[in-house]
Amino acid sequence: MIRILRLCVFLLLSLFFLMLGAAVRVFLFLLRVAPERTTARLTSLWAASMLWVTGITVRTDSAAPVAEGTLLAANHQSYLDIIIIASVIPTLFVAKSDVRQWPLLGWLATLGGTLFIDRAALRGAVAANERIEQCLLHGVNVQFFPEGTSSNGSGILPFRPFLFQSAMNVGRPVQPVTINYRSVDDAPVDAANRDILCWYGDMTFPDHFMRLLSIRRAVVSVTIHPPVPHGTMPDPKSLAFHCREQTERAFQPIP
Repeated sequence: MIRILRLCVFLLLSLFFLMLGAAVRVFLFLLRVAPERTTARLTSLWAASMLWVTGITVRTDSAAPVAEGTLLAANHQSYLDIIIIASVIPTLFVAKSDVRQWPLLGWLATLGGTLFIDRAALRGAVAANERIEQCLLHGVNVQFFPEGTSSNGSGILPFRPFLFQSAMNVGRPVQPVTINYRSVDDAPVDAANRDILCWYGDMTFPDHFMRLLSIRRAVVSVTIHPPVPHGTMPDPKSLAFHCREQTERAFQPIP
């Protein structure tokens, strides 16, 4: 019963933000105002409401504030990572292009200003870099997962360097972020229960999400590392390697 109730609340809140986002975008279009900054804030409000629905508490440890127009790079274990980071930092996200086709969530992602990238096409990656650059130049934060895919939390995959180029091109800082899933229903996250939160491999979204709605509560920690100023690293590969080192330093692998 609790799953059905939470699902209904999730759908109602998502539809509310979907309609609100559409109305705001039309209003801003008529005023000839760029929508990215406002949509990032709306996404943050939606994310906070989704954490309330799912019973997830986020504990934040920030070594430094996030300046406007920062590129954020985080480890990736689940679609929940997007909600978790957005609840802490108003930001736009980079996501693979097939997310656009997901029912409801795809529409929310589109209205939330998500920057979709076709990883199978070089032209798509170049276009994503250009869009990221424009957002950063306008003082809008952009967040992405340089691992390129989610994992089971046992470790952090290598960081792909390509999208780091966008921050270097426009002289903006990059800030590493570490996400750790801590507990589920007061039990530490381990190999037995991590699949309630982690979403990876060939897991289907509906089955995973319905299982998630069955828990009472979960705790996640977010560590925001010091930013890497422009000019500190000589190339995207070095920048990616440094950010992965910082992210891994605070990461606690799920046993």
